[in-house]
This record gives sequence, structure tokens and C-alpha cells, in this order.
Amino acid sequence: MDDHQNSSTLGFQEYMVDVINKGALSLILSLGHRVGLFDTMASLPPSTSKQIAIASNLDERYVREWLAAMVVGKIVNYDSSNNLYSLPKEKAEFLTRQTKVYNFAASMQWIPVLGQIEDQIVNCFKVVVCHILHIRDFMT
Repeated sequence: MDDHQNSSTLGFQEYMVDVINKGALSLILSLGHRVGLFDTMASLPPSTSKQIAIASNLDERYVREWLAAMVVGKIVNYDSSNNLYSLPKEKAEFLTRQTKVYNFAASMQWIPVLGQIEDQIVNCFKVVVCHILHIRDFMT
């Protein structure tokens, strides 16, 4: 391989890793929406994971893991000197139920829904006749 092919291959590999990471991030965003963490964080000053868990009435271990993913995903800010997490207002505007713009976190719920029906969609590719899938069948 020449240098151009190596560079192109490496660029594509990096792109695919980014796709995987952002796919995982979308699932974690969905979790945060479903359990109300974005709404809670938007109402709090910078807080520890324990304070956020208490305010959310959620298990602190899972809140801490979720926060770590949100920090790595550049959604939540982390002050390591004080162990404080915060959701900036300019991001909360797009992630909370109180938004007047668009709640992207709520839209992330479609990713796991699609995952639930992936096998059925695969079967539709493979057969001439496919039963029509209705999204209402997968919403609980």
C-alpha cells in the first residue's frame, strides 16, 4: 500500500470508530432522558454524582457511570478539582423536557427501538413478502 492508501484506510477506520462511539452515546443519551437526569441536572448547580443521584432518586453508581459517559461524550462538564458535574444551559436547552427548541435526548429513544426490530427488518430484506412493521408494536 502507498502512503495515500494508508492515510485513506486509517481515516476510514477512525471514522468507523467514531460511528461506534456516537452510536453508544446516543443510547446513553436516551437513558439520561428516560430517567430524567437531564431535567434534574438542568435544575441543579454544579453537583457531585451523589447529589445528582439523590435529587433524581436514582442509584448513585449508575448515575456516576452515566455521568462519566456524558463527560467523555462532551455533553456534561466535569470539574475534577471539586468532583462536580454540570449541564451547561446552552446544552440543556436541547436535552430537557422544558425546551422551547428541540429535545434531542428524547429523539435518541428511536435508536434502541430500531434495535428491537432489526431482526425483522433483516428478514424483510431476505424475503419477497414482508409483513409490514408498525412502530406502535414496539412502543411500550
